[in-house]
Amino acid sequence: MDTDLVQLPPQVWTQPKIASPKEIIRTTVDELGNLGEPESGIYILAYVGKVIYVGKANAGINARLRQHIVTHSLVGQWLDTNKDWANIRLDILVPPDNQDEKAWLRRAEVACINQFSPLLNSQLG
Repeated sequence: MDTDLVQLPPQVWTQPKIASPKEIIRTTVDELGNLGEPESGIYILAYVGKVIYVGKANAGINARLRQHIVTHSLVGQWLDTNKDWANIRLDILVPPDNQDEKAWLRRAEVACINQFSPLLNSQLG
């Protein structure tokens, strides 16, 4: 079952108004290194149809995921344990150019967490 994770209902972007992402990149954790990745964005990790984690990166998605693994965060432990990286879907929401990036990232992250109720975000509180 391939649910379209980034097809958020319109109310996510309108209450309060959040500008739509400039771009939505769909890849896998395994393929991330092959992308010309954005410097910042919201990243959504999903596995077997379930959203596992939603996070934000201010200095590269790849660097942020490596940081999770190196610091043994809950997300890093999950990634380190689950070596099926070719099947861990990674959706990246790139901030729009005409917005305050930090404010957009903060609001979009909260909206995505509220929409998807990711497993690991729930455990982090």
